[in-house]
Amino acid sequence: MATELPAAERTRVQRVRAEALEAAGDRRAAAEAYARVCQTDPGCASAALAGARLRRGLGEWRAAAELLTGFLENVPEGQDPAVAQAWHQLGRLRAGPLEDLDGAIDAYQRALEADPELQAAEEALADLLVHRPKQWREALHRHQHLLQRNPFRLASLRGLVRIAEQRGNTEGGAAGRALLRGLGTATPEERIAAPGRPQNLDSGLSSLADPVWEVARQIAREASREIGEALGVGPPGEVAEPAGHPLARFRAKVVEEEGALAAPPLVPLPAQELGEALTLVAQLALGAPAVQGSGELVNALSRSLGRRTRRRLRKVLGRVDAAQIEAIDWSAWRAELRGLACARCLAAVDGDLRTAFLALTPGAAPESGGMPPPESDLRDAVAASPEATALLRELTRGWIASLA
Repeated sequence: MATELPAAERTRVQRVRAEALEAAGDRRAAAEAYARVCQTDPGCASAALAGARLRRGLGEWRAAAELLTGFLENVPEGQDPAVAQAWHQLGRLRAGPLEDLDGAIDAYQRALEADPELQAAEEALADLLVHRPKQWREALHRHQHLLQRNPFRLASLRGLVRIAEQRGNTEGGAAGRALLRGLGTATPEERIAAPGRPQNLDSGLSSLADPVWEVARQIAREASREIGEALGVGPPGEVAEPAGHPLARFRAKVVEEEGALAAPPLVPLPAQELGEALTLVAQLALGAPAVQGSGELVNALSRSLGRRTRRRLRKVLGRVDAAQIEAIDWSAWRAELRGLACARCLAAVDGDLRTAFLALTPGAAPESGGMPPPESDLRDAVAASPEATALLRELTRGWIASLA
C-alpha cells in the first residue's frame, strides 16, 4: 500500500508539475494544476498569482479573482510580500472585465496599505478616484504625489483637469490644459480650449517647496547687500527692457527675477561657489567655531556682516543649522530657484508657457534655427533641463494648490 506524501511535499510536486505544463505552453492544464496547488495550500502566493495570470489570459476572469481572493483570505496582512501584488492584480480584474469600480478602489487601497511604494497600484487608484466625486480629495493627494515623482504623467494632468471642470472650476481646468499645451501634449480639442499660460498661478509662487532650501533663499535675500560687498559687486542698476527675440527677452527677465528672489550678486556664480558663500553666511551668523572656506571670502564676509544682519539671519535660520545649509545640493537648488523665477516671470514677459520652456531648454536658440515646430512634444527637452523641469513642477504645485 503506497504511503501518501505529506501535504508540503504534495504541494511542491503539484507546483513543479504546474510550472512544467506552463513551460510547455499548455496554459489551461497549467491553470488547473495551479488551482490544485491552491486547494492543497491556500496560502501559496506563487501558485495563486500564476494561476490568476493564466486564468486572466484565458478570459476566465471570475476564476482568476477567486484564486486571488482565496489566497488573500488565508494569508495574514503584512506577512507575505505577495499580498500587495495579489490585491493589485485583483484590483485590475475588478476595474476591467469584472466592472466592479468600488471593489477595484478597495483592492488598490489594500495593495497600498500592504506596500505604500507600489506605484502601479497608486497610479491605478488615482485614475479611478477621478470618477468618484466623494473621493476627489484623495484623488488630488494621489495625483500630486505621482506628479512629484513624474511631472510629465499625462494621466494625472488630465485627471486633475477633469476634477476641476466637474467641480465647475473653469479657470483650474484651463490652467491644466495650458500645461498640456505648453508641453506640446495637448490634443487638438485641448489646444483650442487652452490659454497660452496658466492664469494667476505664477503670482502666488513666492517660495521654494523644500523648507531648508527656502531658508537658504531667505538667507541670500537678507544678506544680499553684504554678499555683494564681500564679492566686490555693487547693487544692481536699473535693467532696461531687453529687445529681440521672445526667448532672449524671457531669459533676461528670468535672470533679473532670480536675483530678486535671492541675491543679484549670486546669479553669475557657479553653483559650488554660490553654495560656499551661503554656507559661510550661515556659519558666521550662527557663530560656528570652525568656519571653512576661502580665506579671502571668509574675511570679506566677516567684515560685511554686521551685528544686526547676523541677528536677522539667526531669526531666518530658526532651527536650521549650518550643516543643513552646507548639505544642500546647490546645482539642484539653483535649478529650483530658476524654475520659481520662470514661473513668476510668465506674466511679466510677452510670451506663453511654451516660450518659457524653450527659454530654459539647451539648444532652443533662435539664431541657430533650433526652435522646434509649433505644438511639437517638448517632454524630452524639458526633462533634459533641470530648470525647465523645475518650472513645470512649480506651476503644477501652484495649480494643485488652487484646486484643493
